Formats: sequence, C-alpha cells, structure tokens
Amino acid sequence: MNMARLWPYAAGLAVLVHLGELAYCYPRLPARVALHFDFAGRPDRWGTKQELVASSLLVLLAVVVVLLPMLFVARRVPRSSIKLPHCDYWLAPAREAATRSMIAQRMGWLYAATIIFMAALLHFLLTANLAPQPRFLSPLGLLAIVLSYLAFVAAWLVALVQRFNRVDQ
Repeated sequence: MNMARLWPYAAGLAVLVHLGELAYCYPRLPARVALHFDFAGRPDRWGTKQELVASSLLVLLAVVVVLLPMLFVARRVPRSSIKLPHCDYWLAPAREAATRSMIAQRMGWLYAATIIFMAALLHFLLTANLAPQPRFLSPLGLLAIVLSYLAFVAAWLVALVQRFNRVDQ
C-alpha cells in the first residue's frame, strides 16, 4: 500500500486507541479528577470523571470535525486560492487533479499527526488522574511532546515546499 494513503489508518487507530483507553480507564478513575494542570504539572482545576471523559471526547471530536472537512476543501477550493511554487505548472489542466490529490494526501498526514498529538496529551491527562496524587508531565515532558509535534509540522512544510518547488520533466 502507498504510504501517502495510510494516514486514515493512522488517524483512525489513534482515535480507536484513545476511545479504548477511555473505556478502560473510566471505571478506574476516582470520582474527583484533575481537569487542568499548571505548567509545573500540578492540578489547578478539578471536576468529575464524567467531565473529564466528556471534555476528552469533545476535544477529539472538535479536531476531527474541524480538520476533516479541510481535506475535502483542498480538492474543491478555487484554483486562485491555491498558493504553490510554480503554481501554473502544478495547476495546469493536465496536472490539476493529481496536484489536488497530492495536497489532500499530504494534508491527511498533518491531520493524522494532529489527532495523534491530541490523543497523546489526553493519554497523559488520563494516566495522571490514575495516580494517587495527580501530576501531569513535567515541563520538559510536555515540551518534548509539543516540540515533537512542531518538528513534524516543520518537516511537513519543508517537504511540501520542496515537492512543489521541483518541476517534473
């Protein structure tokens, strides 16, 4: 299978793993859980485990609902709205459909990475609440996750620009 087409499986797997983790953790969570943590990892907002699960599902749903339509918009946005290096070449009638498909596939990987990033943060929120004294990641741990995501986004952007900077002969 073509790697470019694997992103739906990566995104779907991240969602399924998170839903499975929610189902597994829910009965094990205390009635009162930390919903938010300060930068040092200490709880600074408390609520019920129902609130935690509902907010976790809402965050994941929001990412899915907001970003998924973008993949379809990429295929239908007016040609004048697409800004690429060598735009006339890539959007020539003979290449336009393939170019739009390539953009949508690449956006799919960004979508999958965003879902994985959110699911990772929600995982650490759940596991923190399973501890007797809830504590979120250390600032360095949180920074590592955020920087990993930002590094992916930067690499994704560089790869996108490099791909469209080349004009196939």
